[in-house]
Amino acid sequence: MRKPTNARLLSLFGTIIGTPPMLDQIPSFSSAFNLSFAYHKLLDHNEIYLVYGGASAFATSPQLIFKIVHYFGADKGT
Repeated sequence: MRKPTNARLLSLFGTIIGTPPMLDQIPSFSSAFNLSFAYHKLLDHNEIYLVYGGASAFATSPQLIFKIVHYFGADKGT
């Protein structure tokens, strides 16, 4: 079986929409970080969650989430 050429692929899939990749330029990178942690504790009738995350500081701001879940009646999983 022959390897398909670009002309053959274009005839199969139609025209390519969008900007082609710039193969003759070195890509530029920016300094970013992704820091996160989570803590979970299961108690008698409660669960405690503590989560911190700062994924991609350019698009989102870091968040700290503290959540307590209380179970009325039987414990979780019964």
